[in-house]
Amino acid sequence: MTMSFLLHESPAELEASETPADTPLNDGQYKSSITSRTIINQDKFRVPAAGDGLRRTRLLELLEKSIDQYGATLVSGRAGSGKTTLAADFVRSRKTRSWYSIGPADSDWSEFAGSFAASLFGGRSDEINVSEKLNPERSEISQFLGECFTMLRLERKDEPRVCVLDNVHHLFDASWFSAFFTEFVVALDGNIRLLILCRSKPSAPLWRMRSKQMLNVIEENLLDFTDSEARVLSLLRGIPEQVGAEARRRSFGRAARLVQYLHDFYP
Repeated sequence: MTMSFLLHESPAELEASETPADTPLNDGQYKSSITSRTIINQDKFRVPAAGDGLRRTRLLELLEKSIDQYGATLVSGRAGSGKTTLAADFVRSRKTRSWYSIGPADSDWSEFAGSFAASLFGGRSDEINVSEKLNPERSEISQFLGECFTMLRLERKDEPRVCVLDNVHHLFDASWFSAFFTEFVVALDGNIRLLILCRSKPSAPLWRMRSKQMLNVIEENLLDFTDSEARVLSLLRGIPEQVGAEARRRSFGRAARLVQYLHDFYP
């Protein structure tokens, strides 16, 4: 059976992002000097620890193929589908990489932009100009990305840098996200690749970028454990492989549920 690399299933329902309770300001207004200060949390930039110990070669090869052929790759799946573990396993073998775990508070532009720049440049963002506007102009976003990409191109490297943005669904409701995402993908070149992880999919206009061969999508159903993967995982844990097969059947192949089933019966 031949599997199409670009999938065309209907987008899942978008998750509601957390929004601040403060009274919103008009477009172009600035935050106060106190709240505009970005406090960099270095934990956001650490590649997560290894998962269950099983290297899922099938999916790693799929990611490798996507990174080679596309500027941006989006991995979509609900919590517990294994997308973060997969991406972490993939980038550990990369010589140049960056990781940014996004939270609800990062929907603030200056918070996001400062943290994004810091993820690229070893925890520092002071060399990049970040607009303090709540809703920056598209030109300001483009200038910000241009400065980031220019600095990245100065690096000496043998392979493209893979920039991982985890939990991007927290940004979908941000007023600036559409412009940022579009500008980012359009500006990508052979030196930089974007890997996006999210629980749902961006709005339809951005989603259509995949039809222009600018964005590749790996759907949740591809993340499900196969029977052979479940059996191998059981053997790695010293559990009879038949138990892994049963765990896959009960969990429908979903990573977190399968691992929890094995843990419950063979702690």
